Amino acid sequence: GIYLAKKGYTVVGFDFSEEAIEVAKKRAKEAGVEDRALFLVADALSLGESALRGRKFDTILDCACLQCFSPDVQPKYLEEIAPLMASKGTFILFVVCNQSQLRSWCR
Repeated sequence: GIYLAKKGYTVVGFDFSEEAIEVAKKRAKEAGVEDRALFLVADALSLGESALRGRKFDTILDCACLQCFSPDVQPKYLEEIAPLMASKGTFILFVVCNQSQLRSWCR
């Protein structure tokens, strides 16, 4: 998020760890981008109940979050992400997996 904020984008990041969010906020301040980078504590499996509720994003970037969930939980995560997408938004998924896993996720 901080890299993109340095490039001029407005970014919102979330993590379930309060400690991780505090570190991100500190790094954003040190980088001089705290005005373009918002970091929130939120559970990826209950985003509709978080501060992200009702927000819409043109681009959502998932950096290895999906793959952290078991296959039976992954659809729930995607159901939580979907309402955050703006119309014609882009979902960028970075994963470390084999091709058969990727095909099953992107039906």
